[in-house]
Amino acid sequence: MPHLPDPMALFRLRPVRAARVSEVSETTAAAPVPPEDRINFHIGNPLQDPRLSSAFLRTALGIDIGQEELNDANPEALLEFLGWEAADKPKLEFLIRTIQKSAPYMPRGGYSSKAPHALIKAFCSWIEHQQEALYYDNGEKSGRRELILASGGIQETLRVVLFTLSSRLETLPARVLCYGYDLLPRFKAIPGLLFEDLPSDEQLAYQRIEQCLTDEPQTPIFLVLGGIPG
Repeated sequence: MPHLPDPMALFRLRPVRAARVSEVSETTAAAPVPPEDRINFHIGNPLQDPRLSSAFLRTALGIDIGQEELNDANPEALLEFLGWEAADKPKLEFLIRTIQKSAPYMPRGGYSSKAPHALIKAFCSWIEHQQEALYYDNGEKSGRRELILASGGIQETLRVVLFTLSSRLETLPARVLCYGYDLLPRFKAIPGLLFEDLPSDEQLAYQRIEQCLTDEPQTPIFLVLGGIPG
């Protein structure tokens, strides 16, 4: 049988060199020094501050971020301000816990892969029980996450993703197809990426995607969905 090429080869990213501070930290941790003589230090500790988690909470609830008297230590005040019923308190407490566990890890994807919190587990369970089940690795067993909670909004997240593809993808140029989403003009100027808006008609968009895959088998192709077809 002929050897089939690896379909993931087109999507390989060039390795990222670890920061020098990380090398120093790892070397220090591996030093043959007795624990009683060791001084441990940490670089880049997660930022844990109730002022930060409360600010995230107010943003999520649509409350002016400057209203610092409304914080995650006083859910009753939040319920009263929002006009929610007492029966809604478990929902609010769930949101508070999720933000408190996510905010410190936002720069690394929004959660600890060693102990994914309830929101990540609930999302994984939800997509696994759809009509067409999808399975994503939350990193709990493999350490390699396929899900992130991104801060900064949709535009900032897309900017990070697109610049990463432009600078780290081994195979360029890559094609980015957009369905139901208008990218900012400055994004379309990112080098190494070929942008194309798909027709709004679902069937025509599907045909165009098939055509791209057939005509450009050696080109990495990415799809940005601005809505769920059908």
